[in-house]
Amino acid sequence: MSIIRNDISKFSNEIELRKMQWTETVKSNPEWILSLDADEVVENMFMEDVR
Repeated sequence: MSIIRNDISKFSNEIELRKMQWTETVKSNPEWILSLDADEVVENMFMEDVR
């Protein structure tokens, strides 16, 4: 896992932040990717159904 630091805040450009997140994520060659926003709710059975 790597930590990304931005010298200048990029919170005003969500698209750029998501692209950076995607680029770093696929570097680890994951089997699958789940991307959630902070306001999303996951059902309890999700953890049972997805391994």
